[in-house]
Amino acid sequence: MPNFSVMQETGCTEILQFLSYSDLFALKDTINNKMNVSTTEETISVILNYSQSAEELLKRRKVVREAIMKYLFRHDIVISASADKQQLINKALLYWIQEEWKKKKVTDNTNHNLLLQVRKQELEQGKIEKAKVKAKAQEFKVAQRELEQARQVEEQARRREMGQRRQAEEQRIRQVEEQGRQEDEQRKRQLKKKARRAEKQRRQVEELVRQAEEQRKREVEKQANQAEKQRRRQVEKQARRLEKQWRRQLEKQAGQAAEQRKRQVKEQARRAEKQRKRQVEKQARRAEKQKRIQVEEQARQAEEQRKQQVEEQARQVEEQARQAEEQRKRQVEEQARQAAEQRRRQVEEQARQAEEQRKRQVEEQARQAAEQRRRQVEEQARQAEEQRKRQVEEQARQAAEQRRRQVEEQARQAAEQRRRQVEEQARQAAEQRRRQVEEQAKQAAEQRRRQVEEQARQAEEQRRRQVEEQARQAAEQRRRQVEEQARQAAEQRRRQVEEQARQAEEQRKRQVEEQARQAAEQRRRQVEEQARQAAEQRRRQVEEQARQAEEQRKRQVEEQARQAEEQRKREVDEQIMKQAEQKARRHLEEQIKRQVQEQMREQAQDEAKRQLEIQMNIHLNVTQCETPSQTDGYFDSQMIGEKFCQWFFILLNSQNPSFGQQPEEWGPQHFWEDAILHFAYSVREHKSEQQKTEHYQSSAMVSQRLLSLVKDEQLLFNPNISKNGMRSVTSKHGFVAVAVAGTIHKNTQCLGIFEQLFGIGCTPVGRSTLKIKYVNLQMKTLSGQQEITQPSLSLEQPALMAHLNELSVLFK
Repeated sequence: MPNFSVMQETGCTEILQFLSYSDLFALKDTINNKMNVSTTEETISVILNYSQSAEELLKRRKVVREAIMKYLFRHDIVISASADKQQLINKALLYWIQEEWKKKKVTDNTNHNLLLQVRKQELEQGKIEKAKVKAKAQEFKVAQRELEQARQVEEQARRREMGQRRQAEEQRIRQVEEQGRQEDEQRKRQLKKKARRAEKQRRQVEELVRQAEEQRKREVEKQANQAEKQRRRQVEKQARRLEKQWRRQLEKQAGQAAEQRKRQVKEQARRAEKQRKRQVEKQARRAEKQKRIQVEEQARQAEEQRKQQVEEQARQVEEQARQAEEQRKRQVEEQARQAAEQRRRQVEEQARQAEEQRKRQVEEQARQAAEQRRRQVEEQARQAEEQRKRQVEEQARQAAEQRRRQVEEQARQAAEQRRRQVEEQARQAAEQRRRQVEEQAKQAAEQRRRQVEEQARQAEEQRRRQVEEQARQAAEQRRRQVEEQARQAAEQRRRQVEEQARQAEEQRKRQVEEQARQAAEQRRRQVEEQARQAAEQRRRQVEEQARQAEEQRKRQVEEQARQAEEQRKREVDEQIMKQAEQKARRHLEEQIKRQVQEQMREQAQDEAKRQLEIQMNIHLNVTQCETPSQTDGYFDSQMIGEKFCQWFFILLNSQNPSFGQQPEEWGPQHFWEDAILHFAYSVREHKSEQQKTEHYQSSAMVSQRLLSLVKDEQLLFNPNISKNGMRSVTSKHGFVAVAVAGTIHKNTQCLGIFEQLFGIGCTPVGRSTLKIKYVNLQMKTLSGQQEITQPSLSLEQPALMAHLNELSVLFK
């Protein structure tokens, strides 16, 4: 059962409300994971019901230091910013104890208020009695009127007597009050000294108990940590040794299986290659008989393509086998690592559970001892408090009863005595002074009423002082008894704590040694059993994986052979379709050729006119641009040309898979929106070469046509960036004309040469960004007997300047 006072339960609830939702539920699962809750209030209720004490709850890891600090700040408790969690817990517990003492004081004040209410009721009864006396006095008015002479005598005697009594009473009251005040001051000083001394002793006892408890906990934690570290080192050492042994066995088995699979894959690839070669040769002979002249070139190209495909397929098969082998190795290593990790986690979990169980036992013993001590102290304090309350109530009741009886007896005797005297005197003087007595009786009744009230008030005040003095003395006596009992209980509790701590420490040491021995023996058996089971499981897994890999490899080889056969059939069908498409294309080209020749004649006339105008301005432009382009301006034209050619041709060639580089970003973003491409090339028809020209405009069309040369037609451009292979000039407006020559390649063949002219200009956003405005590309094929020399430009400096001027006109 939880041992929470009202203040501790309220304070713990506020601290738990400062925690996050996840930390609160994690704390609930740590304390009791068998109950399902859905709200925060239910979770807090479960935590409080299943926690042993407030200190045990606050020491848990999930109850963070910041939550306790927020609670202390909310209740205006002064704390240090560097205080640790234990100091904050002590502050909170001390605050709750102080609040409980305050509530007890309020209870004492409530008892005092009850006493005041009793006194008030007694005063009301006195008033009732006074009213009765007043009624009796009215009954005697008739007789008092007749006794005027007797009243005068009585009045004189009474005045003298009352004066003497009043003086004596006042003097006695002053003496009693002075003595009571001095005694009260002296008792207060003594009580304060004793209270300070008792508080100091209590704090010293609590500090000693706390230090002993902390030292014991540190020793327990230190021993537990050392045992845990030693146990972990042994477990990790065994796990590493087993892991190395398993890996060596697995690597050996994997190497043997991989070598065997490689030999099988190579044998199957060799057989498939022989079979495909026989089929290709047979198909080639049939095609040669049908159309020898037209199919010679196609058969050679198809043979090369098939060889590449066969090589590619063989490489793919080897790559797949290698990937499967690597994947199998990774799977085996991962399984071994997971098994080792699982075994390590199991061993650590078992050690942690044993350690947790030991800690819980130690904490439970300490908690039970502290709980027993707390119950004893509370029971003694409660019994002392109840005894004190009963004594105070009994004394107050007896004193009030005694005072009430005394007052009633005195009032009755005085009234009886006065009545007898008045009756005797009235009978003697009734006849003589009847008229005077009436007037005097009236005045005397009023004066007597005032005197009776004054006497009753004085008696009540005296009774109140006596009750207060008795209550103060009883409280002082009760406080001394409580302090003495608390001191004796603290001393007894300290001795019990020391004895229990010593016994618990000895018992804990014996339990720890026994548990460590049992845990070591149990771990050794578990490790041996787990190692045996893991070895058996790994052997079965390796055999199953080898069988599955063998079946998968067979299916892959069969699938690859089937796919190769289907691909070969598709290639033959594609060749037949290509031949039909070439015939249709030639017929279409003949029709287009006539239309193009007509357009070329018209363009030639326009070109002749433009060239004539350009030649007229050549000398002037050369004079203006040659010198500044080499010395002034933003850039060195030759350097710009070299950098541009390197960037452009690497970017273009990377789109060809045979270039051996990752394709870079190619697209219309490198051209102006209205870019122009003039593409001239030679075509061999009926043993003669004919020049053809294509024109494209817009960035998308130009970039797509250049991309098709390297991606679809598999061409590679090799520019000559030497002095005689590349030239570049710039104009005063910032336009750049670059001319470059080079060779054209396809696979391992050199097909011809090319000359290319670029017109480029800077973008207005960044001066370092160039875009292509104009491209002129000329390609020539080389015959088998033609001598191949270093490619050089046929375009000289004046013609290049003319193109630059034309580029300026285009931009304008």
